[in-house]
Amino acid sequence: MRVSGSRARRWWAGAALALAGVAVALAFLEVALRLFDDRGPSLFVKDTLVGSRYLPGYDGRPWIEEAGRRVHLRFNRLGFRGPDLDLEKATGAPRLALLGDSFVAAVAVDEAETLAARLQGSLRRTTGESWEVLSFGVGAYSTAQSLLVWRHFARDFQPDLVVLAFYNGNDLWDNDERLTNFPRPYFRLEGDDRLVEKPLSAAQVRSSNWLNRHSRLYVWQKERIAALRGWWRGAEGTAPPAAPIHDSAPPDPYPDAWRLTEALIAALGAEVQASGARFLLVGIPTHEQVVDEYWEAMLAAVGSDDALRYRRDHADTRLASLAAREGFDFLPLAPAFRAAPDRRDLHFGKGHWNANGNQLAAEEIHRRLAAPGTTALGRHGPR
Repeated sequence: MRVSGSRARRWWAGAALALAGVAVALAFLEVALRLFDDRGPSLFVKDTLVGSRYLPGYDGRPWIEEAGRRVHLRFNRLGFRGPDLDLEKATGAPRLALLGDSFVAAVAVDEAETLAARLQGSLRRTTGESWEVLSFGVGAYSTAQSLLVWRHFARDFQPDLVVLAFYNGNDLWDNDERLTNFPRPYFRLEGDDRLVEKPLSAAQVRSSNWLNRHSRLYVWQKERIAALRGWWRGAEGTAPPAAPIHDSAPPDPYPDAWRLTEALIAALGAEVQASGARFLLVGIPTHEQVVDEYWEAMLAAVGSDDALRYRRDHADTRLASLAAREGFDFLPLAPAFRAAPDRRDLHFGKGHWNANGNQLAAEEIHRRLAAPGTTALGRHGPR
């Protein structure tokens, strides 16, 4: 017994020493990051309503890795990009609510170069009205989160138009918790395709917010892991992350993810139209849809036996069918981006839109909104 007790004490002493060594190393890294890395704390805060938003009231110039420079960012009191706005609309100032993910937030470009700002400028110039375009996009948002943002925030601003930007590159699996482990609210389909919400737990929100506020190491490792994951997925000879969305006969659970995604979009469209606003679904293309070289590389990576199942615009075809069934408009941006003379200069590498990409997207959305028989711009007044 004495020998066994002695071994146990030595084991616990060794474990305590190892843990102390880990704690010292983590503390050293924390201090080093605070001294030599000027990225600052996380710009995100978690919440139980929509999962996450940007830091409310933030106004600064953080270093944005994708842009390779500091970018001036300001987030309003609700935690979305842009200025604060009153809930009540001013006379003669119709509104457009823009829902989506990081393509809408566009934190790698200056505010004046974002999709929201470009679209607001073109609407004001062509209609003579004081249009307000409200950006409700946040990085890593799913369609489910856009639906929740509509319910908890955007609807209160009484928009005349609502645009949902759906990114073909990852929004499909962001909606299905079996395909991603990102901490956010999710929905599932039950019974007769009824949407049931699974909210983010309050404990997850509290712990994440505490770490985001107090640990630079926590923020840094999240960014490094995300960058490493992107590098690994983009390695030469491997199928890109967006490959499954081009698959016309994908394996499980992708068919269920499609059913869930279509139900989420249909619910949002129905709620928007019930409010008296018009709804436009916009399909943001993958890089493989835009650049021929990327498409060919993807087909080579999936192999000749499977390549015949892949359709370049498969996601847009499904979204167009959904829009036709549900009675709202759909705009795929892929044709315009593919036809652009500078199509290889619309993104930051294989990342988000640069200023050129945001400009082209704004032009195409404005063109669709102004088309006869769609939204009849110029006849919107405060409701």
